[in-house]
Amino acid sequence: MKKSELRALIREAVEEVMQEFAPLGVAEKQQLQEKSPPDFPKALHDKLLKQYKGEEDKAYATMWKIFYAKKNGHKKIEEMWTAFENKSLNEAEEKGQDEEHDETDLSNPEENREVELANKIKALANELLGMHGVNGEEDNSEEKAADEKV
Repeated sequence: MKKSELRALIREAVEEVMQEFAPLGVAEKQQLQEKSPPDFPKALHDKLLKQYKGEEDKAYATMWKIFYAKKNGHKKIEEMWTAFENKSLNEAEEKGQDEEHDETDLSNPEENREVELANKIKALANELLGMHGVNGEEDNSEEKAADEKV
């Protein structure tokens, strides 16, 4: 008997037993198909799917094995999990960052909002200076030139 035939027989037997004894159909095949564990790091998920290309069932089985090993306190698995969580976060941050842009382009909503906030901060600072008897609107040609751009 070939190794693949033996695996198929074992898989069938396990599925039959699971369906017979699983409460409320929890182990039905349709519920177990290609689902990754909760909060599984995206970077590790993607790596395993790439590694087991064409054999997604093996990739997901590996994910669940890793998940339960972490849950049971396996130190190396916890370290790997954390590393891939950090990698996933870094990738998400990199995707969220725009390319270099012109800071003076007020048609960009980000830049427009920054200028709004800066003006509010400036008004509050001037109010605070005024409370202390200091004139916050001193004659400074550089500041006036910057204000005129806004």
